Amino acid sequence: MSAPVDTGRRGRPPMGYWPVERSEHSPAAQERAEEASARGELLRRLAPDRDHGQALEVAAAHQLDVLYEHLEDAGMDPVVNSDDLTVGVRPCIYQGLLESERPVVCSVHAKLVRQQLEQVDGPLKLRRLHPFTTAHSCLLVLDSDEQEPLVSEENAAVPGIAADRSDVELGEFALEAQRRAEDGSGGDGPSCPL
Repeated sequence: MSAPVDTGRRGRPPMGYWPVERSEHSPAAQERAEEASARGELLRRLAPDRDHGQALEVAAAHQLDVLYEHLEDAGMDPVVNSDDLTVGVRPCIYQGLLESERPVVCSVHAKLVRQQLEQVDGPLKLRRLHPFTTAHSCLLVLDSDEQEPLVSEENAAVPGIAADRSDVELGEFALEAQRRAEDGSGGDGPSCPL
């Protein structure tokens, strides 16, 4: 959202920008969320075998629709597993910024995913990030208030970090995960710092 900022001086005021916290607070955000839900419903009817919301209540499926569309629009090719409440993402379009701006990129990704889930009513939240599950992919672990997390640190193939950690902690963890992925992949280079 945006609005002019009153500076108390003459002339054209600067514009202030802030994120939309709830889709009902912005007609554009509400329209985008409704369109994502409608597309999700249409895809579930046309291709039931690709339904990422079969085991979920309607509100949770709607949250996944909105998150999926956001990640797809960002070029991250999301792969949703509604049984485990995970979303695999690849490739990261911010790869060129990774070395110098890793903490910023990881923090922004985590905040964007959290905000996408919070913009619409539903039980899902971002719980953990598993950066660099391979040299070219990451894993988001979601959970719901109604159930125990299905992917825990003990049964995850690659270590993760709690989604509410600080920017510096996310950046340091992603850097270490990137190093592990490069060592295991022959140094192909990273793709997503999420």
